[in-house]
Amino acid sequence: MRLGKNLKHFLRSDLAPALAPSNSKCITGKSSHFHLNTPLSTLPQDGPVKILGIDEAGRGAVLGNLVIAGVSFKKTDINELINIGVKDSKKLTPKKREALFPEIMNLCKECKIIEVEPREIDDSVFDIKSNLNLLEIQKMGEIIDALKPSMVYIDAITSNPKKFTEMLKQHLVYKNTTIIAENKADELYPMVAAASIIAKVTRDRAIEALRKESKFQDIGSGYPSDPQTISSLKDWIKNRNIPFFVRKSWHTFVKMRDLQKNAKITQFFDVRGER
Repeated sequence: MRLGKNLKHFLRSDLAPALAPSNSKCITGKSSHFHLNTPLSTLPQDGPVKILGIDEAGRGAVLGNLVIAGVSFKKTDINELINIGVKDSKKLTPKKREALFPEIMNLCKECKIIEVEPREIDDSVFDIKSNLNLLEIQKMGEIIDALKPSMVYIDAITSNPKKFTEMLKQHLVYKNTTIIAENKADELYPMVAAASIIAKVTRDRAIEALRKESKFQDIGSGYPSDPQTISSLKDWIKNRNIPFFVRKSWHTFVKMRDLQKNAKITQFFDVRGER
């Protein structure tokens, strides 16, 4: 079973030419409350303005897809996101996230979801010319190029948002947009929080689909912090039956695999009395 299509594009209306911002800039902040100030306030209230939020789910997981979601809104709909209860997906229960998912879809102008499968993640991590950050930046660039927003708010995946923004710009074909990248942007901007909910629900549904398969019932959440996930991983490694959705480049997997190999070597010497 596959975890889902590699690319999804949801369209609610015809594309209109985006407003050309005068400058691209990266704005940082430490507030834990939603920001609705500049440069958002400089955009006209109505008209063909698309404001895009981008976030991901599953970056640190050892099992399953990495999901990156982009959702765009009219400026007049941003406050409605707050009114319906949108916030950082980590601060919401699974039930609340599921309830908000259709509301966000109904409110947004467009939504593009990219699901990156474990094999592509592994290829990027093992490639000396690439890494996970670069892979994510490329996928985020694909979302921006497809939706062509006037302004994009994005959760920076590196500790230096300014450097992240510069790297992202290098991968963009569509240059006529203002980029606001911040760490923990899902706590700062409702459009990014909305994207975090879409990404999280999409990934949770894929993991649940795997759980429903009898032989994968005990996979847990897919994160290394989940004892159920680790238990299943140990069994698969021991039985040499690694499912396609395991990220084989992850330190968690590599360490457990090497421990299993060493254990077999130790058993070999013990049996023959050579230790």
